[in-house]
Amino acid sequence: SRNLAQARYRTRPQQKLITCVGSFTRFQGLDLFFNAIPHVLQSQPEARFIVVGGDAAEIRRMRGALDKAGIDQSVVFPGRLLPGELAALLAVSDVLVSPRRAGSTAPIKVLDYLYSGTPIVAADTPANRTILSPDNALLTRLSPEALAQGIIKLCNKPQLGAELSRRGIETLRRENRTPDAFRSALAHCYNYVLSKP
Repeated sequence: SRNLAQARYRTRPQQKLITCVGSFTRFQGLDLFFNAIPHVLQSQPEARFIVVGGDAAEIRRMRGALDKAGIDQSVVFPGRLLPGELAALLAVSDVLVSPRRAGSTAPIKVLDYLYSGTPIVAADTPANRTILSPDNALLTRLSPEALAQGIIKLCNKPQLGAELSRRGIETLRRENRTPDAFRSALAHCYNYVLSKP
């Protein structure tokens, strides 16, 4: 639930929670996110960064790198979360980040991001552009500095974030990308497959 997520991740009342979901493969752009963290901390020293995904070995390796950079205390790795836990975390976060570098299809996590009603910062790439736009997210150049500037802007301008989030929900409704629509399409696929001899 949201209350459990608040208690688990927010260690101080006014702390900003900045969350990124994704695998540790390079095209997901987590390196951009990690390299943006020091820049964000200069402006938001109390910020907490949550990175969802990765297995134990990947997380251990990344912790080591962050420790050397002196920023490991600001980053939390919950690993892979159950859908309900993830939804609660996205909803209590202040900013969601999609640093994805490559690909041409919409990252599924972006739909989860939009559905959560939390403001989004995303690298301006074809994959993110399949559903995100300047109308519903803050799109940035593909660099750690630009990503950090976007995160800082949304931390400092909650009204902008609220407006982007509102338009994000409208995008989901307009394009019929709600969970109910997804379940209906999936049921249609199963019915089609099961009806074949």
